[in-house]
Amino acid sequence: MASTLHRSAHPALFVDEIIVEFLGHLHQPDSGIDDTNINAAGLTCKAWRDPSLTVKWREVDLKCLFSVLAPLHNPPFYYWHFTRVPTDSDHHRFHDVARRVHSLEDRGDLELGETVFDTIYNGLPASTVLLPNLRSARISAHIRTRCRFVVATRLLPLFPSSLSQLALSIGPNRDESRAILVHDLVSRFSSLSSIKVHWAAETQTEVDAMVKLLEHNSDLRHVTIYHSTGSATTEALSKLPHLESLEIGTSGVSESLNYSGRLRLGPFAQLKSLTIRFPLDATAFALLDNIGAHHSLQTLRMVSPPKESDLDATVDAVVKHPLLRNLSFRQLLVPTTRTVALQVIATCTMLESLEINILVTSNTLTGQPPAHPSSMKS
Repeated sequence: MASTLHRSAHPALFVDEIIVEFLGHLHQPDSGIDDTNINAAGLTCKAWRDPSLTVKWREVDLKCLFSVLAPLHNPPFYYWHFTRVPTDSDHHRFHDVARRVHSLEDRGDLELGETVFDTIYNGLPASTVLLPNLRSARISAHIRTRCRFVVATRLLPLFPSSLSQLALSIGPNRDESRAILVHDLVSRFSSLSSIKVHWAAETQTEVDAMVKLLEHNSDLRHVTIYHSTGSATTEALSKLPHLESLEIGTSGVSESLNYSGRLRLGPFAQLKSLTIRFPLDATAFALLDNIGAHHSLQTLRMVSPPKESDLDATVDAVVKHPLLRNLSFRQLLVPTTRTVALQVIATCTMLESLEINILVTSNTLTGQPPAHPSSMKS
């Protein structure tokens, strides 16, 4: 029987650990070890030999990691459980493997029931950090069942407080799990350098927790917030002294005013990369005047198109950053494309890449002046 680690997408273990893992699976109580299994294990170890000697665990699939503790039963729905009760030996081996994990990624296709986490909690001392050397974690919870939130809310307390990179994508809040998760983030982490949060805050408790999370991690350098959590959050963003990369967006047009007003509160002296995902107007583009010490912005991506009447203000704001190397406009209407391209290229002489995504409408094909997307009917 092949090891559960054999299917991992990344080189994970040193050769001696691979052998221990294979022997653990090859030795079945009833069948023993046959030549076929030994040969298969040997070939796999040989294939892993070169990378495994030089590469530590950088990334691991969550299912693969838990399968080291004990085999998992694959259910027809969403609740996983161990096929046998893990022994003390299992827990010892699990800890030895888990300490090598540097990067954890939940790929969004794994459902782990509460029974799995209960087993882990019961088998480890209360003060044990499940992944003591973890530096980066990416967790998704899009599935519309409560057990997905268990992955986030039960794993986070077992992460080291020294975690530096965290990405969370949380689906609709059908229970109190997300509020608990945000609270855990605030109480657990204070040295994050990068955070990505993809959800729209639905309660004041979540908004307040997000603000505290930003305030407690003053060394943040890379922040991505795909949905607005209100002006209080954007004000907290503006006070981060070392912020180098910012990606922001809103879940509604009306929230753009909060961003345009609040983002101007801070100078963003170190900001080099900015991605804007909310609808813009001349007022909103004015925030570019205040970003970057000596206009040091190098990468600018604008996902939502400006109105035709605000095109001049848009271009004026962009060309005030002569050090731009990467510029991206999305959904520009056809008549504006040539104007924008020529003006930007003429001014931003250090530009290395320019992306202009053209919005083609039925009016474009018939020669009629195209309507702005905001006035188009669905």
